[in-house]
Amino acid sequence: MQSAFVNKVNELHISGNTLVQGGASTTGIPFFGEVDGSGNVFNAIIDGQLKINSSILSDPRNIAASDVANNDGDGSTANKLHVFSTLHLQN
Repeated sequence: MQSAFVNKVNELHISGNTLVQGGASTTGIPFFGEVDGSGNVFNAIIDGQLKINSSILSDPRNIAASDVANNDGDGSTANKLHVFSTLHLQN
C-alpha cells in the first residue's frame, strides 16, 4: 500500500510544474525519492519511511503545484494531489 501511494503521488508530482525560478518552471521532480540518470525514481522508501526529494527539502519552490509551465497562479497539480489524498487506496 505504501508503494502504491508513493507511485501515485510521484506520478502526479512529476507531471506538474514548480514555481518559476530563474525565469522558468521545472517539471519531472518526484515528491518522494531521487531520480537517477535514466529518469528512474529510487530511495523513495527507505526502511519503511517515505523520503521527500532532496530538491524539495532544500527549496520548497520545487513543489510542483501547477499543470501549466511558468504559471505560478495555476494550482491544478496541487488540487489533484489533494483529491488523491482523500481517496482510499486499494492493494
